[in-house]
Amino acid sequence: MSPNDSPPVSGPSHAERGRHEAASHATARLLWLYPARYRADHGDEIMSLHCDARLAAEGRIARVREDLDLIAHAGRTRLRISSAFASGRALGSAAPWLVAGAAASAVYALTQSATLHNGRHLPPVTAALNGLLLVALALAVAGFWAWARPLTVLAGAALAGVMAFESPVLHWHSSRIDFLAVTALLVLCAPPDIRPTSRTDRAAMLAAAAAVALPVATWSLGLEVHLPGYLPTTDRGPWTLLVMAVVAFIALLRVRKQPAMLAGAIVATLPWLWNIVFLPDLVGDGLILAVMALIGALLNRPGRDQLLDAS
Repeated sequence: MSPNDSPPVSGPSHAERGRHEAASHATARLLWLYPARYRADHGDEIMSLHCDARLAAEGRIARVREDLDLIAHAGRTRLRISSAFASGRALGSAAPWLVAGAAASAVYALTQSATLHNGRHLPPVTAALNGLLLVALALAVAGFWAWARPLTVLAGAALAGVMAFESPVLHWHSSRIDFLAVTALLVLCAPPDIRPTSRTDRAAMLAAAAAVALPVATWSLGLEVHLPGYLPTTDRGPWTLLVMAVVAFIALLRVRKQPAMLAGAIVATLPWLWNIVFLPDLVGDGLILAVMALIGALLNRPGRDQLLDAS
């Protein structure tokens, strides 16, 4: 070979071409899960990003995880609850308060069981799942939102299922099953790319959980004084809604800069409403579902996203 000759450039190997083709075919199939208009506007970008992520994934499990992430994003896009929509941003703003609320309810359940006011121990599995809700809050406050969010969903859903199959004698708040199920569902639907990033946001989560949990836990531990009945003696009373009203008021002060925060505070109140509705099950559940549908309709009305983006 003469000095002027350049070395031959080798193309991708047969195995690499096969991986690229497999990633392209898999992504092309998943793209059909998106709405047609969204697919037309963003299909090429999604194809490129997902193919790169799939090629970088090591092992079948990692590739399946990438596919599941894309499927979840497509589902949120179809339901208009991704971070591109006002309703998704509201759910994302609600998620930290939901995680805090789930942990607060766990504190109350564990302390009431420890005091044995009714002679009712929590079964070990139930106690462990309540403990995981506290771990989820600790992870969120420490900045590990990617772990805190799925842990809240899994522990909350599992705890609701376990309580549903327990004898009614073993738990004293049957409405907590609904509370946990609604909390897990809302956190699951929240876009994972919206997370509490600042120390202030994470400290506010801890403060909200403490404000809900510590008064009722103190009461359960027998440290109460003679106080009026409307003060925090249970997680089914108005105290939790008062705490969430303060959260909503703070969000209202910042609504011009972050409009979704107020809607998020309202959404985060829904599980607590479900927990204290003293109506027949079907009527109470129907009422809360109607409120949720109304919030969704208001957030997704035409022009709402443009208005929020412009503010």
